[in-house]
Amino acid sequence: MDEPIDLLNVAFENPRRIRIQKEGNPGGVPKKNRKVQPHRTESLKETSEKVSYLVPDRVTGLKELEELRRVCPGRVWNFVSEPDLQ
Repeated sequence: MDEPIDLLNVAFENPRRIRIQKEGNPGGVPKKNRKVQPHRTESLKETSEKVSYLVPDRVTGLKELEELRRVCPGRVWNFVSEPDLQ
């Protein structure tokens, strides 16, 4: 009980989702009717700014962290995630 536990959480960026968050959904074209255009794939490569990794697995991990802290308040729980893992 006196040793802290590190909970490692890894999330991956989705460049398509980042582009949509930044630029919006150009034209609102349904997924099945979309055609990849060269200028759009180039903008994916240019995305180099820090992004939010608040993806479903991260959200679930944070909820579980809250539950662990509530169930076992005497133990130290460390949530380790990006950029801490790099």
